Amino acid sequence: MNKKRLIVTSVTVVALLGVAIYFTAMSRTSATKAPLTPFDQNIKFRESRVEAYPEDSETYRQLAAGLASRAGETGDAADYDRALREIDEADKLDPGSLRLLQARVLILFSRHRFQEAKNIAEHGLQLDPNNADLLSLAGDSALESGDLDTAEKHYRLLAETSPKLPGAWARLARLAEVRGDLEEAARLMTKSIDVGYPTPLPPYGIAWTRSILGEIEAKRGNLDEARRQYNWALDKFPGFPLALEFLADLEQWHGKPDEAEKIYRNLLSTKANPKWQISLATLLEKRGAKDEAAQLRAEARKFYEQAVASGNEGYLRPLATLELDEHNYNRAAELAARDMALRPTTESRAIYANIIKAATDAGQPLPVAQNIQ
Repeated sequence: MNKKRLIVTSVTVVALLGVAIYFTAMSRTSATKAPLTPFDQNIKFRESRVEAYPEDSETYRQLAAGLASRAGETGDAADYDRALREIDEADKLDPGSLRLLQARVLILFSRHRFQEAKNIAEHGLQLDPNNADLLSLAGDSALESGDLDTAEKHYRLLAETSPKLPGAWARLARLAEVRGDLEEAARLMTKSIDVGYPTPLPPYGIAWTRSILGEIEAKRGNLDEARRQYNWALDKFPGFPLALEFLADLEQWHGKPDEAEKIYRNLLSTKANPKWQISLATLLEKRGAKDEAAQLRAEARKFYEQAVASGNEGYLRPLATLELDEHNYNRAAELAARDMALRPTTESRAIYANIIKAATDAGQPLPVAQNIQ
């Protein structure tokens, strides 16, 4: 049996990084067939590897990773479900593998099954207490489920055992931001850039870190410094989506809707993204372009509805927000309550409470979930 043991690199989770995977290239196909996306191509290749090496657990893990990546792009939770089944098959070949345990946690985290992800990650830590990837995942899952003290425990151990790991300090920065200490968040995020030297972060990592640091500075009211960080990010990684998103917000704060609209349209020219569609729609509504705004909202709604219907809990919150905007209070409250059950954080409770208040103000009072407090 061929069981490959590979060194696990540090995991930077999408929820923390707040970044979607994106590709624009399409494969060549005949006129009678829809073109395959790079995700589809990768999965077909991984499927062929499983067929060729059915006793190698690593082939199943790589197929699961490909499926999870496609689910992150399409929102279809069926790929997450299948990815977990592939991990089950790999477990039969390599029982007790921490690499497979980590892969399972990542999939559960992506589906917003935070408590389950946390429990499994912490089980892995019983076997390997200083495993950087599992400490990261356990902390991230705790943070997203509102357990800030447990998140801090894992993050501090991560920083102690892997002090040269930028992600350790970025996670502590995120925790400080959630707790409202923006000055400490900025300090720690800056430290996450510095600890890697003399080996610097790759361009993508620098762009992400500078984007997040810029957003922290914007929240502190340092708008000029925020712009400097966004531009720095774009200099290192031209077209970096997160920096462009934040820059569009900044342009609006500075009263430059033309510049903001240009950024959103540029982003949407690379791919259809419901978050960008909603942002542009909101801007266009303010500018009187209601027909185009309605079309963008309809496209975003279609994506969110399909994702949630497939079982993808990651889109409960944006769909709830969209329903609130359209005054569908019952549906908004139902979705927000489901999101709050998965991550009972201050933010999720605030969103739910806002829906309840809006419904009451509109003369359509709703029953309140018991876990709102």
